[in-house]
Amino acid sequence: AAWAARTRVRAAMLELYSAEESGALLSAEVALHEEALTRLAAQIKAGEIAPLELTRRRIEANAARLSRLEARLQAQQAIGALEAALQVPLRSVK
Repeated sequence: AAWAARTRVRAAMLELYSAEESGALLSAEVALHEEALTRLAAQIKAGEIAPLELTRRRIEANAARLSRLEARLQAQQAIGALEAALQVPLRSVK
């Protein structure tokens, strides 16, 4: 029984770490997309590129934002799994 509990705690901690790292990477990606969108808007204004390119990049940026939200959801689920494995709310442990 102790091994099973340790296994659940370890799995939940790994899931939480993974989700938090993914969220951090995706936040950086979203920031890069925002910078690119700003530059593309200026290029459209200058007539250097077609508006369709900006639309395509906005879709990519929105996909990155959605992935970031999914990573946050996974982190919250991992926190719940960790709390269940520990049988203690995490705010009691911190």
